[in-house]
Amino acid sequence: GSRIICTIHRDSPPQCKFYRCVVMRIFNEKGEIGTVTGTFSIHSDDPGLMSAWEDACRKIPESDPDSEARVQVFLEDHGYRVE
Repeated sequence: GSRIICTIHRDSPPQCKFYRCVVMRIFNEKGEIGTVTGTFSIHSDDPGLMSAWEDACRKIPESDPDSEARVQVFLEDHGYRVE
């Protein structure tokens, strides 16, 4: 499909965050606070974002073909900017 999935690493190395395997970059008013990789894994130390992400994933199954778009809307509705 249109999703890109890294099959090389279980946990993405830092350089992956700078290439296309990052499908979302998440920002708050202070700047970038998280990234989401093609495996639909979030990378963030921000507790508020992690809580919102967990809530979104409970409500929107990854198997949903529109999951990326729906999670983006969910996060934006919770005050984050997603690119």
